[in-house]
Parts: sequence; C-alpha cells; structure tokens
Amino acid sequence: MDEVAVSFDIPSTRTIDEKGKKEIILSTTGAEKLNFTVVLCCTADGGKCQPMVIFKRKTMPKDSFPKGIIVTVAPKGWMNETNETIMAEWIDKVWRKRKNSFFVNPKDSILIYDSHRSHLTSDIKKIVEKHSKLAVIPGGLTKILQPLDFTANKSFKSKMRQQWEKWMTTGIHTFTKTGRMRRASYVEVCNWILDAWNQVTPECVQNGFKKAKLYTYDSHNSSISDEDSETDNENDIELDSDLLEYNDILEAFNYESDEEFDGF
Repeated sequence: MDEVAVSFDIPSTRTIDEKGKKEIILSTTGAEKLNFTVVLCCTADGGKCQPMVIFKRKTMPKDSFPKGIIVTVAPKGWMNETNETIMAEWIDKVWRKRKNSFFVNPKDSILIYDSHRSHLTSDIKKIVEKHSKLAVIPGGLTKILQPLDFTANKSFKSKMRQQWEKWMTTGIHTFTKTGRMRRASYVEVCNWILDAWNQVTPECVQNGFKKAKLYTYDSHNSSISDEDSETDNENDIELDSDLLEYNDILEAFNYESDEEFDGF
C-alpha cells in the first residue's frame, strides 16, 4: 500500500515552443497546489485493490460518487495519527475485501507499507494483524523497498495527467463571474482515478515487486521484464516456488521509524 499526492491541475513539466522564448503560457484552472491523496494498493500477482481518495475537507461532499472507489475527507487531505479512523476504514473496506482474501490465512499474507505515523499506532497495528502480518518499510528506504514506487505510481500519475489534459481540452467547463475556469469536480476527479488505475496493467504491478526483489516469478514467462513500460500481454503469471520466506521479509522490514512526516 502507498499514498500518492495528486493535485486538481496536473500540467506537464515539459512544453514545446520557439527556441529562446522567455515565457510560455500554460492553461490551468489555478488549482495546481490544491492537493488530495490517493491510496493505492496492489498484490504481487498483479492484482489491484480498490482505490481510496482523501479530499482536503472537513465534511463529506454530497455528490453521488461512482462505484469502485472509496471517498473520504481529512482537514489536511492526507492520513495522520489524529485521524486514524481513515486508516481503519481503508483496512476494513479495501485490504480486508481484496480479491480472494476470504480464502487466505492471515498468517500467510503480508501487508507492506511505509513508516508514516498514522500506519503505526497501536490500534491500527492490532486491526492489521487480524487480517495479515505487517511489514513496515524503514524510513528513507521506500525508494528501494516500495514496489509501487518503482512502476505503478509513475504509471498511475502519468494516466492521471492524461485524464486531466483530456478534460482541459474536451471536457465541459464552468466559469466564475470573473471568467476564471473552475477546477474539476470531486466526481470528475474520482472518475479520473478509476480510469487511470484501471489502465495500470498487471505486468506493470508485477515489475514493481520484481524490482524491489520482494517476489520472484517463473523465469520462463517473458511477459515480466525489467522495463517500466507496459505491454498488452496479459498472460497469467506462474509464481516460482523459490520465494522469500515470510519471516525473512518481516525481519528485514519491520522497523519503527522516528522520522517526521510533514505532509506532501
């Protein structure tokens, strides 16, 4: 599991214009710094859990949201130890209800996430341990041990930008009295998230686990490569029996960091 910060405006960091031009105009709604958090979770077989989005609000919007996404709110737009109910909700509605979880012995599955304080309260640990073992990535090592950081997060953000660009060019827009374009609605953002996450392929997810060296796959299957690029090949993956032992992963990961987290 990992949390990804996304803004309502996602302009590209690259543009094409005349050489030597000092100013380049980008069309946005001015909401580049208005962020929300998307909680993503995937499994080593390439499966993807239902996404959760945390909007920066004190009260829930009254909109009718699409199916397939969990919507919640927090004053700062992300999880922290003071609103651990969001983390508990994620465990109950996403992790506990992941595909085939009913048939998995809690002792035979591991939930891996970083050492953010909201993940490590005693109450949250007790809830997690009812459904699986817990492996915590030590502070500062997410770029080495977090599977989503290698592939899936990058792919998801890229597809979110594509959704935003499509909305900017062809979407239906409303304007303020001063002529300023309003940002996308919460419902529109939820649809972007669903579309972007659905487009992340199983191969992309598996590559993340492979790069983090947390899971090994049958070497004869050529659909797993070292490239981050996604393919249209959706062959089933046969898992090698020579996998990391659960206790080895837990021993390597479990570490309670004192690292402060000031938000995205």
